[in-house]
Amino acid sequence: MQAPRQHLRWILGMTAACWALAIGINASAFFLIAAPENQRLLQNNVGWERTYKPMIHDRLQPQVAVFGASWARDAFDYEETTQLLGRPFFNHAVSGGYPYENRRFLQSALAGGRLDTVVLNLNSFIRHPRQTQFQYGFNDGLLNVHPDGSPNPQK
Repeated sequence: MQAPRQHLRWILGMTAACWALAIGINASAFFLIAAPENQRLLQNNVGWERTYKPMIHDRLQPQVAVFGASWARDAFDYEETTQLLGRPFFNHAVSGGYPYENRRFLQSALAGGRLDTVVLNLNSFIRHPRQTQFQYGFNDGLLNVHPDGSPNPQK
């Protein structure tokens, strides 16, 4: 029969191996997702866009980006807009985008790269009386700057 310390070492070793595998898969998936040939699907897809769009935007460093809600997301195709403008484009609009998160995405994008042209879906930036001034559950930690504009060292 094995001693409790051996069991503990085995459990800790397996836990470390599982964590290393998960980190490796996650990193590989991010590089696959961030590849330019996958951007058409990625930028117009609904799902984890609030999490991955700030990271992909920072990685691609586009010159032109659109911000807003789903109607802005659906109106601008990544490949067609890039070809039409002849400049790197990013569709940063998110499904059901609220004014707070749209402002924060724009603030972060302007602070973190070479963005020189912005297309705004203004209706997505107007706060309606029934909406709060901030978004519960919105992860500001993914963005380049804090709401006050100061750099986010944890980014």
